[in-house]
Amino acid sequence: MIQNGLRKLSRLNRGLGKATRATVSGLGVEEPVDKFESGLKDIPGFQKMKRLAAAAVEEFFPKELPLYKEEDGPFPVNIHHQDFFDAHRQREVPLTVYYPEEREEKSPVVVFSHGLAGNSLTYRYLGKHLASHGYTVLAPKHTGSDTKAVLKKTPLFTFTQEELQERVGDLRFVLDQVDAGVLPEDILDNIDTDRMALAGHSFGALTTQAVAGVVTRDDEGQELPLVDDRFDAFIAISPYGDALPTDILGMDTESYSKITKPVLFMNGEEDDLFTFGKGPTAHSVPFQKAGSEEKYQVIVDGADHASFAQVIGLYDSEVVDMTNSTSVAFLDAHLKDDQPARSYLTDDLGKVARSRESLAYIA
Repeated sequence: MIQNGLRKLSRLNRGLGKATRATVSGLGVEEPVDKFESGLKDIPGFQKMKRLAAAAVEEFFPKELPLYKEEDGPFPVNIHHQDFFDAHRQREVPLTVYYPEEREEKSPVVVFSHGLAGNSLTYRYLGKHLASHGYTVLAPKHTGSDTKAVLKKTPLFTFTQEELQERVGDLRFVLDQVDAGVLPEDILDNIDTDRMALAGHSFGALTTQAVAGVVTRDDEGQELPLVDDRFDAFIAISPYGDALPTDILGMDTESYSKITKPVLFMNGEEDDLFTFGKGPTAHSVPFQKAGSEEKYQVIVDGADHASFAQVIGLYDSEVVDMTNSTSVAFLDAHLKDDQPARSYLTDDLGKVARSRESLAYIA
């Protein structure tokens, strides 16, 4: 009990220290809340509480080690929105693109699949961070399971195997539009589709796992053709092993060995959403069973399922920092073959995670 209290105190102290970095970027604006901490300074006892928290952290916890490329990268970020319509499927596919300006070399591509009830703003923090470090992020909105669809049809009728297939169709359609050259020239002229990763959160993580190789079968036991070999690496945030979501989608959780390309799994220490008694460990199964020789898992202290998304524009800065940093390190290592990034993942990530009360596993 004492240990849990100290861990919460540690997070409180770090959160207070980062208050000025919080943003409402998910609402389409960026406004540091400097006034928030300025106002707190006038509250009697606030500074004393902060000093006590800092002293407790220093006494019982190691000093935080620096994250890999935690700060914004060197490139200004452009954001482009474009609406598409897939006539073959009679489905709208709105697309948001985050891309770097003033690059001297081609930009690797990251396609991002949002979670159930997500939208073009829910993961804005990650798209902007990756673009600032030289990546072009293609983030389609899955109109059959976005915010509007869930509000209209409820999760029961939007989290389905049919929608999983449509999501994979969205990803393929977006890449087809890139190949067809229908995006603005300043995007197309600076991307490298020979170096691509697929990432996603929650339903997007399940989508990522299916594309990466996890077998999905329909009601008649027939395997669905969801794998796409164009991707070189994968990031699954809040993935699922054997649990209700994989049962609903018809995913064979014994087939995680078919994920053979580099993969990063990230999940929250307190994420027990839809695991029904299995708790957060249900999110560790994909890492344990994945067949890749280059696989990583990060379990973020204090994070739950929703911590990785921006809810009404706000986010948990601790979770965001770990997600941004580890994602860039993984992509630098496996899309750019950057040796310092590889060294960070294999030699430093575990120590950095522990210094922040999180955990990291490398295989």
